[in-house]
Amino acid sequence: MGYIRLWGGSNLEEVYPHLYGSRIRNGLVKVTLITSSLDLNPDLIIVRGTTQTTKEGIFILIVEGRQISTSRPSAHQKFKALAPEKIGHNKNAKLPLPKVLAYPELKVNPFGDRICRIFSSSHDGDCTFEDFLDMMSVFSDAAPKAVKAEHAFRIFDFDGDDMLGVTDLRQVVDRLTGPQRLAEQDMQHLIQNILDEADLDDDGALSFAEFEHIISKSSDFANAFRIRL
Repeated sequence: MGYIRLWGGSNLEEVYPHLYGSRIRNGLVKVTLITSSLDLNPDLIIVRGTTQTTKEGIFILIVEGRQISTSRPSAHQKFKALAPEKIGHNKNAKLPLPKVLAYPELKVNPFGDRICRIFSSSHDGDCTFEDFLDMMSVFSDAAPKAVKAEHAFRIFDFDGDDMLGVTDLRQVVDRLTGPQRLAEQDMQHLIQNILDEADLDDDGALSFAEFEHIISKSSDFANAFRIRL
């Protein structure tokens, strides 16, 4: 089985009634993978309720002959390049966290390990190709800002309590500043400024709604929350 992300309209039931109620995870509809030798350009072609994958790694979601998204074969090629000896022709191969972090844009990202853990289906940072494809979809230019905001919040929520508290914010700042860590007084001042600006209910932490409100004011967020294949 494989996951293909659907960025369709808000009323999925009306647009794709035969898919509604299928297993959905983070906006993904689970479908069956079959093989095909079709001669296609490197775009995701929509045809009807199943997916196909060519030998070149092109994934094709079949839904009523309509194209609703795109997926490049380079995604699978780049995933395989991280550990060709481990992946080979095994579509179910899982790469350990250190191998996934060798991907250039994750390697230099201060939240690389957190990104991998959030998208890992086993929650330990190890990734299958489906996990990797999900990650690339969310970090693509085509992903809606709301989807990016949801995943950014989860990445910053280190303790997993669905709030960005002082401890979470400290870790975010520490990772962003790297070796040039802030002095304790500067750290406290910065975190208090963040809470003064964003903590609308004064409970000492940011909920997702408060985080999303701040993100909505940022013109650079979608640009920064991006990984190129």
